[in-house]
Amino acid sequence: MILNQIAGPLGIPDENFIMPPTMSDDFEREARLFEERLAERGGADLQMLGLGSNGHIGINQPGTPFESETWVSPMDPDFEARVRRETQVPEGTELGGLTRGIKNIMHTRKLILIAKGSHKAEMVEKAIRGPVAIDIPASIVQMHPNCEILLDADAGARILGRF
Repeated sequence: MILNQIAGPLGIPDENFIMPPTMSDDFEREARLFEERLAERGGADLQMLGLGSNGHIGINQPGTPFESETWVSPMDPDFEARVRRETQVPEGTELGGLTRGIKNIMHTRKLILIAKGSHKAEMVEKAIRGPVAIDIPASIVQMHPNCEILLDADAGARILGRF
């Protein structure tokens, strides 16, 4: 899905696009392998992150320490339901939330934070204009030196004209 919807249209070659797996028998091993693959390539050039309704980024839920490194995070129920729907993974098949930790995310050379829909407007405002705090993990992007924020009009409704 992501390759077809994002990487392909942007002209990113398949071999330059890597993503942590959503299913595995050993997520701890997968976390190490994922970061090793990135290190072999000289680190991550670009990471696109969706802003979760609860302020999560990269499955790092509220309360995740900013020093966290790639790990298996619990998925919030809404996100897990969406992953199952989009990937046709049946109930009963365990999904993991293997994610780059916030520390790893902040070492990415360029971040793009994406939100769409009016249901995200309040969280967009908190993440972009509020204090940087672990109860809204996305707020850390305020500290990143090269972060772009892409919003549709509904998601940006509470911050339009405030910059």
